[in-house]
Amino acid sequence: MKTPMFVIDTNVCVSRVILPKSVAGQAVDLAISMGDLAFSEATLAELDDVLKRPKFQKYISVDERHEFFLRLSRMGSVFDIDHSVTLCRDPKDNKFLEVALCSSATCLLTGDQDLLELHPFSGTEILSPASFLQLYR
Repeated sequence: MKTPMFVIDTNVCVSRVILPKSVAGQAVDLAISMGDLAFSEATLAELDDVLKRPKFQKYISVDERHEFFLRLSRMGSVFDIDHSVTLCRDPKDNKFLEVALCSSATCLLTGDQDLLELHPFSGTEILSPASFLQLYR
């Protein structure tokens, strides 16, 4: 049986690091416990950039955010993107669809409506953290 592969959108990862017990935090933890994570250089770069934003300092220190980024990035695999996707209304979100496609991901976890409305995508479920928990818990 194939190990499930999960792509996690930046917004869900940020929610996880700021509020670990939140629905998003629980969904990330469940995905990690169930399978592997899939990234691309672009998705990791976006997460790293977003986690460095000063506005998050009031919730969690820069060092804690950096440590979270390092731990999370080591839990997954970085996939080379060999298929371009241009389906999403917000072009910045296509990188998550590309990772899902290139990794044959089981599920893409996101809170972004532009991605959620594309469910399902090429064999990958696109689910909100709440829907993911309902389905897989």
